[in-house]
Amino acid sequence: MFVRPIHLLGLACLLGFARAWAAETLTPPAIRHSYLVLGGKTAIIGEDGRAEWEYAGGSRDGFVLPDGHVLIAFSDRVEEVTRDKRVVFSYQRSRENGELGTAQRLYNGHTLVTELGARPRLLEVNREGGIVLDVPLQPETDNTHMQTRMARQLKNGNYLVPHLLAFAVKEYSPAGQVVSVLRT
Repeated sequence: MFVRPIHLLGLACLLGFARAWAAETLTPPAIRHSYLVLGGKTAIIGEDGRAEWEYAGGSRDGFVLPDGHVLIAFSDRVEEVTRDKRVVFSYQRSRENGELGTAQRLYNGHTLVTELGARPRLLEVNREGGIVLDVPLQPETDNTHMQTRMARQLKNGNYLVPHLLAFAVKEYSPAGQVVSVLRT
């Protein structure tokens, strides 16, 4: 049996097209996510890479909450903001302290906040802005800006608090005791 070159060319083209089709249909699409940007700009960047929501002011910490609201820590306040930029929760730092560094919505509905300054502390604040828990922190410096950042509550109810100049993360109990220290 004699195979003509034109038949071989046709078969090669058919296989090439089939391979390209299979690669295109069997390759899963790229995974894309939107994300919250904090720092000099506060924004939600959409899956297309463009800012789909922006809020004025430099921020330090924050979360997009399950209902779509955005919880943001600024240096002087924590706000929960709707996508139409309505403030539905606010906590203003105390006069005795100079900065805030954390905003985390907790499972019990409270908001975790850290105040830095003359009396560094970790706070749980209720929906009305009232302090329900006040945990004194033990940083190794009086330098307000360097005392801590981004504390987080653990599932056991304790808190992880980074202390920058100590090169350590301390675990605090709700009573304010240092339970453990992780050197960094």
